[in-house]
Amino acid sequence: MPRTSTGLPICTFDPLPVPDLLTLRSSCLTSVDHKATARNSTMKIHNTPDPFRKLSSKDVLHLKIASSVVAATPLFQSFWASRFLPGYEFEYIVEARHSIGRLFSWNRFYLGVKSLLDDANLRNRSRISKLIFPLRNLLSEYSLSTSSGTPLQSIFEPNAAPSNEDSWTSASRAVVDPEDVFNSGCRTLRLRLIRLPDTLTAVFVSFINFGDNQYISGIRFQQHDKDDTCLGYIQHSHESILDSVCPTGNEGYLLISGFILAMDLRGIRGISLLTLGGTSKWLGEHDEIPKKRLTIGAGRVQLSKAGFDGGDKDCVAGRVRGHINVLYKTFIVAGRGLLAARYSS
Repeated sequence: MPRTSTGLPICTFDPLPVPDLLTLRSSCLTSVDHKATARNSTMKIHNTPDPFRKLSSKDVLHLKIASSVVAATPLFQSFWASRFLPGYEFEYIVEARHSIGRLFSWNRFYLGVKSLLDDANLRNRSRISKLIFPLRNLLSEYSLSTSSGTPLQSIFEPNAAPSNEDSWTSASRAVVDPEDVFNSGCRTLRLRLIRLPDTLTAVFVSFINFGDNQYISGIRFQQHDKDDTCLGYIQHSHESILDSVCPTGNEGYLLISGFILAMDLRGIRGISLLTLGGTSKWLGEHDEIPKKRLTIGAGRVQLSKAGFDGGDKDCVAGRVRGHINVLYKTFIVAGRGLLAARYSS
C-alpha cells in the first residue's frame, strides 16, 4: 500500500476534498461566463482543429522531442482541456468539469494539477480511479450486448425450455448449483444452445479483457451463405478468426469433432478446434494453462451449449465472462462459465 513521506497509508486520506485543487481552479478562471460566452468557449474547446488532441501527453512529448517542426507547433487550449476528458491522464480530476463553458486557462490548470500529484488526498483519488475505471470501461463496453443462442432454463430465465443435463458430460471449476449456498464461486445465470451449421466455413472467437487477461465471451460460426450462428456475447470489434488454414472436411467445409480449451479459474483463455482433418492453431492464451480436450473420435459436433454468469462481485447484468461447453456429455466450464456440445456419429 502506498504511503506518504511520513509513513501514513494513502488509503486513509479522503479522496474528495482537495483544497489546493479548488484554489488552483479558481485562479485559472479568468472570467465569469454568461450564456453566449459559455457557448462560444465550449465550441472552441470541442471544435478547434487540433492534431494533438487525441494523442496521449507522453506521445506528444515524444513527437516534440523528435521533430523541430512539431516542437514549434503550439498546443491549443483544446489540447490541455482534453487531458481531463474520459480516457486521458487526469479524467479523475472531476473539478475540471465545472470549468467547461468558462473562460479558463487549461494550460495553467494542467501544469498546476501536475504540481499537486504528491498531495495525499489526490494520490488516494488516483489510486481509487485506477481500480474503478477498468470496471467502468468493461461495463460500458459489454453491458449493451445480448447473448446469442436459444435460451434454456436458468436462474435468470426460469420459463425457458429445460436443459436435459443427462445427455451432456461436464467439467467445471467453481460452479455452484442453484440450490447450494452461494458464498464462493459462481452460478450459471444464463444458458444458450445452438445447432452448428452443416456448411461451416469459418469460426470467429470474441474476447473480453478482464484484469490482465483475455477471456472468451462468445463464438461465431460462419456458414457458406454468410449467415452466422452465434453463441454467447459476440464482440465484433474484439474477435479473431481461428486460422483460415484450419483443415476442412468434404466440399471444403469445416467438420468439428471436438475442442481443446485452455482454462483458468476465471474462464476460458484459449481455444483450438479438433476437425476431421486435423487440429487448428490456438487462438488466445494457452501456454502453461490447464487444458481440456473434448473429442469422441470420428463423430461431428452437432449442438453446442454455453452457460454465462456474473460471479459474486463480477456481475454485469448477469453477463460477465461467458464460457463454452461442448455436448457429448461434456460441459467445458471454466471458472465463471461453461460450454457443452453434443456429437453425432
